[in-house]
Amino acid sequence: WDYGNEYEDGRVAADYSNYLDKWTHVALVSEGNGGTFMGIYLDGVLVASSSTSDGPDVPLSGLWIGQWLSEHHKGIIDEFRIWNVVRTQEEIRATMNTTLKGNEPGLVGYWNFDDSTANDSSPYGNHGTLMGDADIIPLVGTWPPKKIGDVSGNGTISAYDAALILQYVVGLISEFPAD
Repeated sequence: WDYGNEYEDGRVAADYSNYLDKWTHVALVSEGNGGTFMGIYLDGVLVASSSTSDGPDVPLSGLWIGQWLSEHHKGIIDEFRIWNVVRTQEEIRATMNTTLKGNEPGLVGYWNFDDSTANDSSPYGNHGTLMGDADIIPLVGTWPPKKIGDVSGNGTISAYDAALILQYVVGLISEFPAD
């Protein structure tokens, strides 16, 4: 996606390169009433928007989470929510890092995968089925996982970590400051 590129059909793409390889909350918002507002929020910040005369057609049957047309998502999805109300930036930010109950007003689809299934936790019961090589991986330990090589435990991989590893290899230390 290129930030701000608007295509002839009104679609807008956003630059998400700064959000790769880390957990990112993504919210797509579409609003009708004459002209249609479409916005993309990344971590609660509006990064792209457009007004068009035709809103997106999002079916609630035959929905594939993690696939768009023939493209498959190559990553991890923690939760997926569908609302039938337009949520404001403040509403998105207020709940983006929380687990919902499933009965929030306007929530029409909620898959949090916490029970190791693709069941819909909203009142609508749009349960899913894992397809292809999709798998639900239970969380073990802390998230996000520690960086491999961060033996100092300070959140970065640096020359200090390399020095600790060398000391361990040659027997000067018997354990690292961090797991």
